[in-house]
Amino acid sequence: MPAKLTTLARRAALLAELGVDVLVVCKTTAEMLQRSPDEFFQQVLVDALAARAMVEGPNFLFGRDRSGTIDTLARLCHSANMTLDVVPPLEDRGEVVSSSRVRHLLQGGDVDGANRLLSRPYRVEGVVRSGAKRGRQLGFPTANLHEIATLIPGAGVYAGAATVQGQLRAAAIHIGPNPTFSEPQLKVEVHLPEWSGDLYDSILAVDFVSRLRDIHPFASVAALAAQLSHDVAEARLRFERALPALSSRSPHGA
Repeated sequence: MPAKLTTLARRAALLAELGVDVLVVCKTTAEMLQRSPDEFFQQVLVDALAARAMVEGPNFLFGRDRSGTIDTLARLCHSANMTLDVVPPLEDRGEVVSSSRVRHLLQGGDVDGANRLLSRPYRVEGVVRSGAKRGRQLGFPTANLHEIATLIPGAGVYAGAATVQGQLRAAAIHIGPNPTFSEPQLKVEVHLPEWSGDLYDSILAVDFVSRLRDIHPFASVAALAAQLSHDVAEARLRFERALPALSSRSPHGA
């Protein structure tokens, strides 16, 4: 199962922003997967939802073993006097915009490319837990995110934005191991410049604005601290450049 790009709650918020009034989530069950295309159409779309129109892409598949095609759907819609609108795929630079393409970009750390396809910064959210406090010792305290349910971008240091107490704030995001201290485990650490409040056990959402650099070991703690200072300054600069676009989104950053 491919890693999710959004949580259900975020998808609902994004759809609401587009003007969707009601969202119905059909839970995938073994019984549902065994329904033929005709049974799925009749039982779900006609009987349960009383649908009057359908909007799908040309490669839509449905029903048992994905045996139903867009031609199958067209036949069923015609029989039920239901409108079907087939929308061609959106392309970017000659390639189809797809979740697989977005995942590939994010896994490679190319959040700039992924954001272009998404039309807004990619977001992850997690619960803030206590860490080793190395960042605090270096003068750059971080919020350590755990229980992240969506795809985590590739290792690197990123500029981002976080909404804290209703206010957008610059964020410097570190994803990956900490080779300077010989710590191989992957971490997602978020530094909020000039923030000193307690975020423990709260849910923090961060949007990725741009990639800053790769992760590599430093010869000394002093050299690492100097680089972190540069990273934070650059993260703030890129945040400020992106702020007009970020602020134009909904109050909740959806």
